[in-house]
Amino acid sequence: MRFPRTLCERRLLGASAALHGSRPEEALRSTEEARHALENMRRDMGDDVPPTPAEWDDFEGNIDWLAGTALLILEDVEPAAERLEAAIARFARTGNESITPALSTLGVALRKLGRLDDALGRYQQAVSLLREAGDEINLPIVQQNAGNLCQQAQRNEEALSWYAEAKDKFHTQGLVEKEGEIDQGVGCVLFQMGRPAEAASAWERASACFETAGATKKVVQIEMNLGSSAAARCDFDSEVMHLEHAVALSRSLTGTEPECAVAAQMLARAYIRLGRIREALDLMRGSADSAVGEQGRR
Repeated sequence: MRFPRTLCERRLLGASAALHGSRPEEALRSTEEARHALENMRRDMGDDVPPTPAEWDDFEGNIDWLAGTALLILEDVEPAAERLEAAIARFARTGNESITPALSTLGVALRKLGRLDDALGRYQQAVSLLREAGDEINLPIVQQNAGNLCQQAQRNEEALSWYAEAKDKFHTQGLVEKEGEIDQGVGCVLFQMGRPAEAASAWERASACFETAGATKKVVQIEMNLGSSAAARCDFDSEVMHLEHAVALSRSLTGTEPECAVAAQMLARAYIRLGRIREALDLMRGSADSAVGEQGRR
């Protein structure tokens, strides 16, 4: 007995499981196997029940959605966007609820391609559908993505509006780390608007959230941001304090070598600005020794 439809469904389930397990290469292989099974279904259904026209579209749509998501994770962005566009077109015909995450994922792909207006349009479509469905779990995630995009495009007022909506929902859900990410984004917007003091307040709130959530690595970036804010206010002693904290904290963690290198460079420049040349030289020498040691371990 032959069941090509059942095989296709199993391959799709395997692709979904692989994506959730952060195994995009395996997910992509599973979607290719699902496509092959689908082609066999078109030639001969064997002992399976033939799909309806809408079910054919859903099979095709799910293959494209999962493949597009895997390709995006693998940074093969343009083919990812094409597959996601195809999935959305099919889901729109069938009313498949997967259209919403597909729209959000396509927004991410389009943003990476620099198509910011198109990306924002997809996020807006996803937000409308999530509101209609009353999905308060995924809604703030897409709103945060839209805020990040507007921040990148320097559409500052729009970014602040998106962030405000997302933060209220994250707060209601008790997602402290996500609240911190929103305040981090708000700080970046305010800083690029030329409001460094307000940016510093937002980043202080973000730091408190990250510390509460145990997201210590994110505190390193916040300390660097606070150093930049202090420098913009000509408060160079505070700049040094925050950057010293960033360097010390990054050195105490694993996997933060890139952040440590950036923080050390910023701190060396801050020392030079204050005439603390010896400390700057010692810091740069120490950073160079660390880089050599890291290369040796590799």
